[in-house]
Amino acid sequence: MSQSTPTPTQTSPLPPPIYAPRGRGLLVILILVLGDLLSFGLAFGLALALRSGAIPMLGGVIHWQVILPTLQISLLAFLITYTLTGLYPGFGWTAVEEMRQIFASLTLGFGVVGLAIYLGRTGPLFSRSIFLMSWAFACLFNIIIRLAIRNRASLLPWWGAPVIVFGPAAAVVDVVGRLLRSRRLGLRPVLILDEAAPPEQERILRVPLIRSAELLEQVVQAHKIQYAVYVEGSEAAPQTRQKLAWLSKRFPTILVVLADSPLGSLWVRTMDLEGRLTLRAQYHLLDRKATLFKRLFDLALGGLAALLTLPLLGLLMILIRLDSRGPVFHTQERLGLGGRRIKFYKLRTMHLDAEQRLEGLLQADPQARQEYQTYHKIRRDPRVTRMGRILRQFSLDELPQFWHVLSGKMSLVGPRAYMVSELPEMGDRASLILQIRPGLTGWWQVMGRHTTTFQHRLQLDEYYLSNWSLWLDIYILIKTVWVFLSGQGV
Repeated sequence: MSQSTPTPTQTSPLPPPIYAPRGRGLLVILILVLGDLLSFGLAFGLALALRSGAIPMLGGVIHWQVILPTLQISLLAFLITYTLTGLYPGFGWTAVEEMRQIFASLTLGFGVVGLAIYLGRTGPLFSRSIFLMSWAFACLFNIIIRLAIRNRASLLPWWGAPVIVFGPAAAVVDVVGRLLRSRRLGLRPVLILDEAAPPEQERILRVPLIRSAELLEQVVQAHKIQYAVYVEGSEAAPQTRQKLAWLSKRFPTILVVLADSPLGSLWVRTMDLEGRLTLRAQYHLLDRKATLFKRLFDLALGGLAALLTLPLLGLLMILIRLDSRGPVFHTQERLGLGGRRIKFYKLRTMHLDAEQRLEGLLQADPQARQEYQTYHKIRRDPRVTRMGRILRQFSLDELPQFWHVLSGKMSLVGPRAYMVSELPEMGDRASLILQIRPGLTGWWQVMGRHTTTFQHRLQLDEYYLSNWSLWLDIYILIKTVWVFLSGQGV
């Protein structure tokens, strides 16, 4: 590659093959539209069913001659709003960003519908409870169905938008790996351009690599590729500016990956400072209003969960007593807000002589000893009772922690509640992680659980704290339900 702008350095009669079937964009949009219509239909149907069932108690009449035309207007309003706000196809958005946009778009759509009802003077005939329940259910169902569609459809080879990655091969490896792992983003790397790459290097993580800008232009024109990802290297700023200018003439959308940044990534926005690009990072953790909303959210949802699970908790306590000797609850000291020690209660899942059993295994089995040192957990743990295995598989041993949420010791979502003995291993990250209450669930639980090393857990907790918002909490809770139902809690 030249030192200024890309120039042709190799020619080839044919560009490398790229799997990008025609019509894939329309098919993606059609799948998303059908999913959205399904969620809207379920929301309106459930709202109507609940209001109809309440007529004997609350009275009132459902005016179908008003409801049905309004439903048609609503569906059209939502589809138009989603199109204007970029939810079709919505590639390149994280799950949290898409959830926030769905909420905003649905609220705007219902605002349009409410205005139409007002202007049509049908307000007195339209049930306000149906309107509000439809909005709430639509938000919930649409978020869940969209997450499911992107999770499953992203496994298909034609799903997503093809992107070309531009940058030095050494720096590109990490970015390509992250794009391949982040399937739900829908940004599928299909080609890498690095004119300075060694001749023998043909692929990076199975993505073809070329060294010709001329060949790149052939590929872009042949497949109508709209996205480029520019990975910043160690070159000087003027060279970066020239390369980005070259890319901007060929791609409608360019993603720039900075060489390194200590900023949180989820809530960073750009702003203009008299022509100078400026990044604006928001740390919601330091916003008192946001943390107040988080606490109110904990009290409302945690209180409801504590009451609903109380009968199950009683049943499990009886089963534990029947299964093995010992108390029903296991008590530990954990690190809470500000590093203060808190009493941490869980349903007992281990034998009374648990530590002796573990010590015997670690002395006899070097492989088990290495696993325990790496993960601070062990899969085939001899300490765990028969009932304990079931409790751990579905995370039922953590039910008493809903009462910790109500008492203020914990939050529904937060960093892991670390043991006191783990404080030295937390290192410099402890000062950040201990700024917030530990969580009943968290980013590391839904992104890896037992498959993550201790240091990786710290990194995941650090990511959560740097990018925290209520939307991230909601996403983690939805993911936690999936982990619970799939029995991945061991």
